[in-house]
Amino acid sequence: MQASTYTRNRFAMDALLRILGKDTIVERITAGYVREQLLKTGDSNGTMNERITRFKALMRWGYVNDYVADVHFLDKLLKFPDKEKKEKLADKFLESTELTTLLKNMDVDKWRMLTALTALSGMRIGEAIALHSSDIDFHNKAIQVTKTYDRLNNIVTSPKTAASIREIYMQPELERLCRQIKAYTLRQKLLYGFETELFMCDDAGKHLNYYSYNKYLSEKTLKLFSKKVTTHFMRHTHVALMAENGVSLDAISRRLGHENSKITKDIYFHVTKKMKEQDNAQFQKVNIL
Repeated sequence: MQASTYTRNRFAMDALLRILGKDTIVERITAGYVREQLLKTGDSNGTMNERITRFKALMRWGYVNDYVADVHFLDKLLKFPDKEKKEKLADKFLESTELTTLLKNMDVDKWRMLTALTALSGMRIGEAIALHSSDIDFHNKAIQVTKTYDRLNNIVTSPKTAASIREIYMQPELERLCRQIKAYTLRQKLLYGFETELFMCDDAGKHLNYYSYNKYLSEKTLKLFSKKVTTHFMRHTHVALMAENGVSLDAISRRLGHENSKITKDIYFHVTKKMKEQDNAQFQKVNIL
């Protein structure tokens, strides 16, 4: 397990321990008790559903490893209705016009280029930050994704999954952007007098600060669109952009390094459905005879 995954899971388990009570006897836990304790938190249905997912995974792990004798009650532990999640699917990515507006209004070069890089490639932010100059193959028009930057532990590790190790084809506008980034990093090296193997870096040749970038991005999009956009929006935006251009779901998933992702499918089908509705609206106006 990667350090970032361990840290994230540890925080989630600590939260569950507080909610359910550290003195609770595992063998006596029921579905009703878990729901009751979750409701007492006052959290949103989406947050409670995430905790149910993690709780079920923990209990099943305990069952497999003989720490828990029976987990049949988990079938009764149903998730809470989450209309908000369904209604706000469109808010998980930017439309192409919104992306253009955002890039035009970003006044910090490195953040503008990082935003464009993730939106045009579909890379996770950690993958983009971890890129070395040697990972960019202009001759074969390919980006090699073989590592990711773990912001929680400040280390570089292998990507999230085996499927995440991949080659991303550089379409013309992505290639142009990568050449701009290469030139920008070279100027920074000459200006500040540092050496680095990173493709993008800060003014000391070190990894870009994820938190500074996320703060800048959130503040900028809140001002422009009245909603906070996080770094992962760019990955979702890539799905939407590719779907709009007729790229298949399978091809998009391979490009993202996904083995299986519900959110990718949801966004893909949301965009394609919207396009079909727009097409039908045009046909409705046609009067031939």
